Amino acid sequence: MKIGIVGSRFQADCIAGAVKAMPEDGEVVAVASPTEGHAAGFAKRHGIPRAYTDYRELLRDPQVELISITAPNRLHAQITIDAAKAGKHVVCEKPLCLTLEEADAMIEACRKAGVLLLYAEELFFAPMDDCIEVFGDKGQTYADMLMGNALPTYSEVGLGYAVEKAATTRGWTYPVFEEHWNYGFPQEMRHFARCVRGTETPISDGDTGRVVQEVQYAAYASAGLGRTVLLPFRPTGVAKPIDLWKMPERARTTP
Repeated sequence: MKIGIVGSRFQADCIAGAVKAMPEDGEVVAVASPTEGHAAGFAKRHGIPRAYTDYRELLRDPQVELISITAPNRLHAQITIDAAKAGKHVVCEKPLCLTLEEADAMIEACRKAGVLLLYAEELFFAPMDDCIEVFGDKGQTYADMLMGNALPTYSEVGLGYAVEKAATTRGWTYPVFEEHWNYGFPQEMRHFARCVRGTETPISDGDTGRVVQEVQYAAYASAGLGRTVLLPFRPTGVAKPIDLWKMPERARTTP
C-alpha cells in the first residue's frame, strides 16, 4: 500500500514509524506540509521519496493510494473531502473533525467516491487490554497495563523524551518500552492497509469517529447545563464542541 502523510509533526512521525514496522503491507511514498522546510526535512529523516508543500499536490501524486491525515483537526474535513474527490482512501486522526455536519460531509464524500474513511483510534489495536478494573464490595483497584510496560525512572535533571504527552522528565516519569507498538500504531496501519486491499473489514471507520463526535457534544453540553444529556444528541449552530460548554443555551437547540 502506497501511503502519503499530510502533516509533519509528532503524529506524522508515529505514522511513518508505524509503516516502517510493517513493510510487507505498506510504504510511505510522499509527505506534505505547508510549513517551510518541514516536508523536506521529514522526508529526509524517514527516507520518503517525495515531499510537497501543498497537500493538494500530494493528492495528485498517482502513486499515493491512501493518505494519513495528521494535520490540525480543523482541517480534517476539507482534506478528507478533497482526498475522496481525488480517489484516495483516507485515514483520519482523532478527533474526526469539529462538527457533526463536517462528519456527515466526510462520510458522504468517501461513500460517493467509493473510498474508505478510516478512523485512527490506535488504542483499538494496542496489545493486552489497556487496563484492568477490579471492583469489590469494600473497595476497588486499577491496573494500567500500558504503564505496566513502562520503566519507572527518577531523574533530577531530566532525561529527554519519555512518552507522548509527558511535559517533563524531571522527577518520576514512565518511559514506555517500544511506545509505537504498545500504543498500537503499526497494528492499526497494517489493518487499514489490508482494509483497502479488501482482505480485512474496518473496525474503526468514519461512523466510529462520528459517534465519538456526538459523545463530545453531549459531554460538553452536560458540563455546561449541569445535567445528564442523552444520546442521540444533535444541537444546531455549533462551531466547536466546546461551545456547548461555554454557551449551554446552544445545547437546547436540537432538531
